Amino acid sequence: MGVHRDRISRLKDYLAQDSNKVVWLLGAGASVDAGLPVMSGFFAKAREMADKRLEEHPEEKKRFDRMLKYQRLLDEDHLETCFTLLEMETQVGEISENLMSDFTYATVRTLHLCWNYQGHNRKYDKFRKIVEGILDRTSIVSLNYDLVLEKTLMGHGVPENERIKTEYYLKGAEDFNPHNIPTSGKVLPLLKLHGSANWFKCRYCEHIFIQWDKEDNWPTGAEKDSLATGGTKCPNCAHLDDRLMNFLLLPPVVSKDFGVVRSVWTEAFKKLKESDLVIFIGCSLADTDLPLRNLLKLSMCREKKKRNIFVVDKDPTVEGK
Repeated sequence: MGVHRDRISRLKDYLAQDSNKVVWLLGAGASVDAGLPVMSGFFAKAREMADKRLEEHPEEKKRFDRMLKYQRLLDEDHLETCFTLLEMETQVGEISENLMSDFTYATVRTLHLCWNYQGHNRKYDKFRKIVEGILDRTSIVSLNYDLVLEKTLMGHGVPENERIKTEYYLKGAEDFNPHNIPTSGKVLPLLKLHGSANWFKCRYCEHIFIQWDKEDNWPTGAEKDSLATGGTKCPNCAHLDDRLMNFLLLPPVVSKDFGVVRSVWTEAFKKLKESDLVIFIGCSLADTDLPLRNLLKLSMCREKKKRNIFVVDKDPTVEGK
């Protein structure tokens, strides 16, 4: 991954020190080995998936087409930049919230269609073993919407006694299918600053739900039709036909939904402030992600102490940031 051998040796030494509190900060590059695109190549992949995989699903195809039309209007290839501009237009009332729903749906669906991680991958399995060995002093801060890490920690193929539950710190969230939550007793803080493909928010009652699933399934039948035409039903409003939920994804700006994930950011700030070792994996620290940059700066200024920072990234410009 572009890390020199002697640095790997030093990293192993730091991980082995029982007093070190470790934070892993994951960006899109951490999910590339599962077949998922990085931010700058996302729309090309979405267009490819829509053309190849959705010919028999016209309602889904329409949602992709609306997202891609907006992307062409902006002439912008970076997913997070488009998402940020869309959020701004939504807040000033220039555009319908339906487009935001289409955008988040097509984003999650693209991740699902690109997914080629079948439960075992040497790199991800090795990462799970490393994390499991330091579980009492490690946390993960993620910028990713995808569920690669969740599948690595508690998905199909992971022995029941090795499954690790992710603690999202999403205050007030309720659980879908809680019977799928691991019962091994192992828990890992996973702080997803930009939301997640298994987080939902009802458009009406505004309840937040987390979907737990051992498999990487996409809904079928009536539920799939519901998703394609607008969303999945809210459990609290199921008796009302039009009570649908959206995926809870946030652009890298302070959006109208920031209050929903404030508890996630608060815990991320705390973990970063207390950290002795911060490891960046596949994270570009994009110029558009000012909230993340500010979070890192504040957390490290508030607790001035010696920290070791390691960057695991193929892009040589990242470490300089």
